[in-house]
Amino acid sequence: MTITVELPDNLEAALKAQADARGLSEAGYVRTVLERDLAALPPTPPAPHKVEDRADMPNHSKRKRLSELFAPLSGLDIDLRRNPSAGRPVDL
Repeated sequence: MTITVELPDNLEAALKAQADARGLSEAGYVRTVLERDLAALPPTPPAPHKVEDRADMPNHSKRKRLSELFAPLSGLDIDLRRNPSAGRPVDL
């Protein structure tokens, strides 16, 4: 992959100085910095499937996520708390 980044003069000078101090080209230094920083990040979970992505699946496999299922109810003032008096004793 090739990426072009426009740097202000002060960052370009700092990049060159850091690369020279390590005996690397500017591109080599940028690559080491990216490799180090990206390796330190937590793994990214896979993106959720969209309903449009499932167009080739049979109808029984086209399931909605909960957020899609309850989207029409958003904004309604519904009390979904559990009734505390409906509990039953549990012997542990």
